[in-house]
Amino acid sequence: MADVQLEKGYTRIANDLLEALARAPLNGTQFRIVMLILRETYGFQRKECSCSETYAASRLGLRRQNVHRELKFLLNHNILSVVQAATFTRPRIISINKHYDTWLVQLHESETHTGIEKDASPVIENDSSTGIKSDSHRKKPLNKPLKKTPIAPKGATRSTYDSRFNEFWQAYPKKVGKGAAERSFKKYKPDDSLLSVMLGALECQRRSIQWQREGGQYIPNPSTWLNQRRWEDELEENSNEGSLPYLD
Repeated sequence: MADVQLEKGYTRIANDLLEALARAPLNGTQFRIVMLILRETYGFQRKECSCSETYAASRLGLRRQNVHRELKFLLNHNILSVVQAATFTRPRIISINKHYDTWLVQLHESETHTGIEKDASPVIENDSSTGIKSDSHRKKPLNKPLKKTPIAPKGATRSTYDSRFNEFWQAYPKKVGKGAAERSFKKYKPDDSLLSVMLGALECQRRSIQWQREGGQYIPNPSTWLNQRRWEDELEENSNEGSLPYLD
């Protein structure tokens, strides 16, 4: 059994920041990267840390391509901040952006939590006229259901999907079958998180040997790429990453 004791060290995190992270719509890999940065910063009583993609991948047991993609999402959405850019000799320095009201994601709504849960059991009183117990004065539960995030009107949703598809179309290197690609794209109804995953995968695949071979002859049509969920492909280790500048 693990011997977990505060005396061995602990990480001090403000409750507001911790609750904001719990309400943020992050996928599993993004959340694990944030936890690692918290450990490397607040866990050592500092505000920033030097953390390369290779180091993060090793600590988390992930592929470096996945770390690169999800770390880019966290930086682009202002959840993490680059304090100092990377050079050819050292990785970039990263910090947690504790000002969660500047994050470019919509936090799930939550009620204020006091840490005290009151008894919401019904109160049963005796009816003095009949001698029969009545629950007509039952107290209403004090815990209200969580508020639902408002659903955007259909027109706004369609406009949002159109905007996301245009961003995907601009990033895709092979401009054929736009109508078929748009139908395939909307079938998945991608949110900002999934779109970020798609764009990150495209960025890696565009640099792969297979996609660059014979002038891009082996790049699949965009509708095929979407229908086959090719953003979930795992790139071979011999992809053309050696020619890139230091990305960590």
